[in-house]
Amino acid sequence: MFNIIYTTKFKFNWKYSLVVICSFTLLKANAQFYIKGICSVSASGSISVFENNFIAEPTAQIINDGSIQNKCVSTFMGVGASFAGLGMLTFSADGLQSIDANGGAIDCNITLNNASDLSLTTLALGSAFSVTNSLSFGGNFTFLAGDLITNSSEIIFKDQATHTSSSNASHINGWCFKKGNDPFEFPVGDGIKLRKAAISAPSSLTDVYACKYFKSNPNLQYDVGLKDPTLSVISLCEYWLLNRITGTSSVSISLSWDNSYSCGVSNPSELLIARWNGTMWKDHGNGGTTGTLAAGTIVSASTISSFSPFTLASTTTNNPLPIELISFDANCNNAAVDVKWSTASEHNNYYFSVERSLDGESWINVFISNGAGNSTQLLNYYWTDNEPFRQERYYRLKQTDFDGATSYSNIVFVDGCIGKENALRISPNPGNENVNIDLISEDIIGFQILDSKGIIVLSKTFIDPISSFSIDINSFNSGVYIIFLTSNSGSFTEKFVKLL
Repeated sequence: MFNIIYTTKFKFNWKYSLVVICSFTLLKANAQFYIKGICSVSASGSISVFENNFIAEPTAQIINDGSIQNKCVSTFMGVGASFAGLGMLTFSADGLQSIDANGGAIDCNITLNNASDLSLTTLALGSAFSVTNSLSFGGNFTFLAGDLITNSSEIIFKDQATHTSSSNASHINGWCFKKGNDPFEFPVGDGIKLRKAAISAPSSLTDVYACKYFKSNPNLQYDVGLKDPTLSVISLCEYWLLNRITGTSSVSISLSWDNSYSCGVSNPSELLIARWNGTMWKDHGNGGTTGTLAAGTIVSASTISSFSPFTLASTTTNNPLPIELISFDANCNNAAVDVKWSTASEHNNYYFSVERSLDGESWINVFISNGAGNSTQLLNYYWTDNEPFRQERYYRLKQTDFDGATSYSNIVFVDGCIGKENALRISPNPGNENVNIDLISEDIIGFQILDSKGIIVLSKTFIDPISSFSIDINSFNSGVYIIFLTSNSGSFTEKFVKLL
């Protein structure tokens, strides 16, 4: 049985086949809804499709003046396939849906109503469906639930194409393109927050602009220390890639802020738009702001003719924008490890956590320090790790805001630290058959091994001092043992464990 409901009437006229023919094939084994030729849905008609795949063959034309409810897992458009008309194509399902558009066009309206998201992708269903993926769109895109995930694919809003109702719950996560000479607001975000950017009207119908939002520190690629002197603070929390793909138009740029995401906007009048020009951050001014401290927008002071990464900046530190972590280091201090970090500014900073790992993958929290909350001055933090590890380890810094948002520093590697009290090394520890004993920069005269009850189980004096030796522990009972070494300069003590 096919779960396909038709409430429209299809009229077949073989003599005038281009008028109202809807020609399709249903493949039961593969549960596919297959369209060939022309399919026309009248203004009062509707189709609901529940199959796994919705397939429009190459050159297929769907003229939708009514309603198509697409609940398919995957939608494939062959090269040259298109949707036209004034009707609505709705994507709604219980799980993730994908659309493989292959450079095709959807010019009827679209509604996204799928909390599990719609992915624009290239799945390559045979040679007819295997070109570089892009989707041109010419109607109105209504965002109700879920994100349109484009990644490196392209959704291209044609001239006069529009969108409505974008929100934190429903927006474009990835690249969004705009072609034409009308002003446009890019409904982009990161899948959690809508972080819009906008352009004023270009001068040419053929101009193309592209935008993608990044919730990450631009300083990782674009040094915030290189900037115009009018830029006091540059955001370390987010940036937009806004590029002019085709054309020469100059346009005004608008960026948005969300205080929980933008790391602190407390004085919008001092905000600026900054652009990385390839060598430094340039000041593009403040042509006006809208909204409140919680959320709003800022427009550039004049039109811009060059395009690249953009982000928020400030004339003073009244808009702190980042938790600006200047440094995070961990270094040996004899057998201990000194952990230090410094911040140039903090906003909404609840506390720091120092995390440690022995393999760089599994982490434990070993220290917590209160943050400053809000600060615009240099602050230094210190902590010493006195745990007696005899091996390499890793450290990282976790920062937590009052609202629960977190971020991490770079990872710092520390080799095994050597002090007199841990110059004695035992490996493997725990051991099962043999353990190797090494004394760093000393010669061993003799040793004693005691069990957990303090009974001597092995003792030896060397005629010629040595720096290392191996012990056969096969005959030892499982448990904890203590080894005492003597050298010309003193004694050394360490524990080791015998496994079963």
